[in-house]
Amino acid sequence: MQNLAGYLAARVEVEKLIGKPLTVDFIKTLNALVVGIESSDYRNIGAGIWNRSRKLVYLAPFNERVPDLMENLLVWLNEDNYSQETLKRAAIFHWRFVKIHPFCIDRENNGNGRTARLLSTFILRSAGCNTIDCYALEDFFEKNKDEYYAALEGSLSWNPDEDMALWVQYFCSSLKNSSPFNT
Repeated sequence: MQNLAGYLAARVEVEKLIGKPLTVDFIKTLNALVVGIESSDYRNIGAGIWNRSRKLVYLAPFNERVPDLMENLLVWLNEDNYSQETLKRAAIFHWRFVKIHPFCIDRENNGNGRTARLLSTFILRSAGCNTIDCYALEDFFEKNKDEYYAALEGSLSWNPDEDMALWVQYFCSSLKNSSPFNT
């Protein structure tokens, strides 16, 4: 993993803010920590997602749209969806965050996936999920990147109303499969 020390510091920040509303500043702080830079801001260039073969599999929305898309995502998370199951909320947030792809330092080290996984953990932990299962899920995604990317790639197009059932199913089954208590 790139910048392990920064990623571990980001995990500490997640734990400090459990139960508080998610903010733009918190997201930017996490991204800066995982990437290993002083501060982070939304991208000001185009961005996309490349698979391990360096093939472009997804072209993110124009950078001019990122602030509004992120604001809408935070409103959705913080105000509109407390009636949804926690796992589903975390999965949908993760999927939408990755699709917005708000950060782009360079193609190799933008931290969007790592930040999305930390934010999913934040959502789960804020709802009372135990620490071991949440961080086991992050580690599971990191160790099974090909499956993780394939699950995301199968639903990558920019349509927020798109059917996310396959991604949500993958996310939830990954939590179950990653749990150290799953024997």
